[in-house]
Amino acid sequence: MAKEKQTTSERLESLFQEVVETRENAEKLERKSVKLAVQEGWSWARIAKQLGVSRQAVHKKYAKDYKKKK
Repeated sequence: MAKEKQTTSERLESLFQEVVETRENAEKLERKSVKLAVQEGWSWARIAKQLGVSRQAVHKKYAKDYKKKK
């Protein structure tokens, strides 16, 4: 028996699921990259430039995860 053709609605649901999964994967990759960059001593400005965002944006999003312990 041949596979039934997806309806437009089913195709859209599938596409949106792919979008969600892609966002989640991109977020994980960004977090890993920022963690490594911070460990390597990169400045927030340098990290921000690589991500195509402002220094303030990347600092706000990640700095709390990398506060220096006293």
